[in-house]
Amino acid sequence: MQWPTSPEVKNNIGAVGTPEGPLQKGEPWTLSYNLRVGKEETANQSSGQTINTFVGDGSIVGGGTEKGAYRIIVDFKGGELDKRVPTEPVTASVTALQEGEVLEYFVEYNSPLKAWRLSMLVKPHRNESLVLRAFLTAGGKALTETWTYRLPPVNDILVSSE
Repeated sequence: MQWPTSPEVKNNIGAVGTPEGPLQKGEPWTLSYNLRVGKEETANQSSGQTINTFVGDGSIVGGGTEKGAYRIIVDFKGGELDKRVPTEPVTASVTALQEGEVLEYFVEYNSPLKAWRLSMLVKPHRNESLVLRAFLTAGGKALTETWTYRLPPVNDILVSSE
C-alpha cells in the first residue's frame, strides 16, 4: 500500500501479513520476504532504462512560466538508445493521468551523460496528485521502458505561490 506523505522522502509504503503461528511476548520474531517487480524477462529487456528523474518548479526562470506547473526531467540510457547517433530524431510519448496537463515536452541528447533527456512542463489538476507516464520512441517503435511517476499534491517543490 502507498500513502501520500510530505515530504515524499518519508516512509509511505506499508505491507501487511499474518504470521504462521501465534506471537509470544518477549520472544524474537524474524520476518523475511522477497520483493519482485514485473516479470523476470522484463529485467533482461534490451530497451533503454531510466537513470535519473529531476523535479523542479515550472514557474520560475529556466523552468517555465506557468504558475502551479512542474518541470520534470527524465534521463534514459541503454538498449537501442546507446546505438543511436545523437543527431537522430528521438521523440516521446507522454501521458498525464487524473486530469493532469502536459504543457510541453521535448527530447534531446545529453552529451555528458551519453543519454537521452526528456524534459516536460506539466501541471496537476487542482489539488490532485500529478501522475505521469512516458517513454521514448523513434519511427513508431518504443525505445525505452515506460517511466511512471506520481507526485502528491502536498509537497515543497513549488517555490512560487498560486
